Amino acid sequence: MAQGEAAGVVVDLRETTFIDSSVLAAMIDGRRRAREAGLGFTVLTGERLHDDVERLLRLTGLHSELCLSSGRDSAIAAAREGMA
Repeated sequence: MAQGEAAGVVVDLRETTFIDSSVLAAMIDGRRRAREAGLGFTVLTGERLHDDVERLLRLTGLHSELCLSSGRDSAIAAAREGMA
């Protein structure tokens, strides 16, 4: 891969305890832009999302729409493969 060439987008929510509609909007927009650029978009969750974060992702339906990965290496691999 050439230097500076993007391989995909990984959003790290492992330490996140709160998200709101602006964060959700940014993730949706980021996923759209990644797709338009032909890149994968993956959310790194760690072993378990914080209850409030998971609740909001489920309430909005994003839990099933986003590519979620518990491990850093698997999240990077998924983003590189464009599995989002």
